[in-house]
Amino acid sequence: MQNNFCSSLIIVIVLLINILIINYTQKLEKITCKCSEDWRRTFIKVYAIITILVTTVFIGLPLLGTVTGCGPSLEKILKNRATRLIVNIYALVGIINIVALFTYSQKIVINNCDCSEAWERTFIYYYSMVVMSVYIFTGAILLLVVLCAGNGNVLKALGKIKKSNGIKAKKN
Repeated sequence: MQNNFCSSLIIVIVLLINILIINYTQKLEKITCKCSEDWRRTFIKVYAIITILVTTVFIGLPLLGTVTGCGPSLEKILKNRATRLIVNIYALVGIINIVALFTYSQKIVINNCDCSEAWERTFIYYYSMVVMSVYIFTGAILLLVVLCAGNGNVLKALGKIKKSNGIKAKKN
């Protein structure tokens, strides 16, 4: 039950953030905010639209299958080779998107783009910093694990920690 709630909450947050990005970029286009004109504005808007579509499809198809009893499960969809390829491409483009969002939001804030000033700009500015930090931290951890695992040191170290914790637990 809790897993379904958490999944649903994440989906709602993803949809809301992307709707916010679309609305904000469209608002900038509508007011013809010259200092916000950039290829990144269009890119992040298009990526947000695609994210909403992908999220809707990945949630809608299994839900339709559950309701009607004759549709693919999410597991079947994700096991499909074509789907995995699309998801991998989407994830790689997602890295480009977060870099574009990060650098774009920095540009309009640092350059004091007055016509772009809104609470959405502030949200996108800090949101992109947080997500970029998470990507960098995750990448650094993965790189560290790969470099250390090549020597087998990480696995040995984890084994020693596990054994020493087991010994301590038995003593207590």
